[in-house]
Amino acid sequence: MRIRLPVMTPLVLRGVVKRLRKLEAQRPPVLRFESMRPEIHRLVERLAPSHSDREVIAAVDAFIAGRIQEFWADATRDHNLTTAQLNELATQVRAYVQEVERLNEDVRSRFVDMNGAVIHALDRVTNPDTPFFDPIPPHTTEGQR
Repeated sequence: MRIRLPVMTPLVLRGVVKRLRKLEAQRPPVLRFESMRPEIHRLVERLAPSHSDREVIAAVDAFIAGRIQEFWADATRDHNLTTAQLNELATQVRAYVQEVERLNEDVRSRFVDMNGAVIHALDRVTNPDTPFFDPIPPHTTEGQR
């Protein structure tokens, strides 16, 4: 799945998407049985003449178990690294979303104030006898709304 960017993506999110694409391009560890087959054949050829079938089977089982443990360790390390990177990206995105929500609330508050001013102005125009009321008191500053 390719990550697509909107045309007007903020710089912070562009970095996040770039890192997500790098994570997406990484290939997970794969347990390749085909590459183990020649090694198992060599192990059996070396042990078969001098050991019993049970010992050879135990040696092959131990060899395969060792390879599975190596794969499991690689997969766990890869998973933990990817999870840490995703958590870091999530933190960046969360901070960006909180900032956008704060700005959105500020803009919404300004629209409500402007709406009140327009309604008041329309009331004054349509009915000049309406008592005067200033929707935003003059002593209020920008940060105190």
